[in-house]
Amino acid sequence: MNFYFFNAAILYEALNLVGRMNAVFKTDAAFQKSMRPLLKDKTAQKIHSLHLKSVRHNAVNHFFADAFSEVITNLPTERCIFVKASGIVNKDAHFEFADRMGGRILVGDSGDDDFRNRLDNVLEGIGEFNDQFVTQATEFLVAKLYEWGFEREESQS
Repeated sequence: MNFYFFNAAILYEALNLVGRMNAVFKTDAAFQKSMRPLLKDKTAQKIHSLHLKSVRHNAVNHFFADAFSEVITNLPTERCIFVKASGIVNKDAHFEFADRMGGRILVGDSGDDDFRNRLDNVLEGIGEFNDQFVTQATEFLVAKLYEWGFEREESQS
């Protein structure tokens, strides 16, 4: 879960950076072809505004008590384990309660029974968007490196 939470925070910042880069690269063909479409992508906009911002602001880069308080207040009354661990000190520790809080902040807490499905869908969407972002950012970087005179050379290893 930590991967998804931190990845969501990084993607949020990356999309904001692409938005700021748009002004600088407004006439750059490589940027317009590879990165700018991310700003217009409806799925990216939805993930950015509904999920990435919330988890970035409330659970990853900051830990705002109000966000956690709201989630805790609306938690279903089920058994919840704070931490599971095995082995010696700090080995294989899993903070289940923190993951539940982060997950509810990520997908919103409407108090319904469909939380797990919503979480799975959002995590899948973040994974797919991450792949799309990396692919398009790599395309942009490769185009710029060639433009700046770098050449591809195969290694001998």
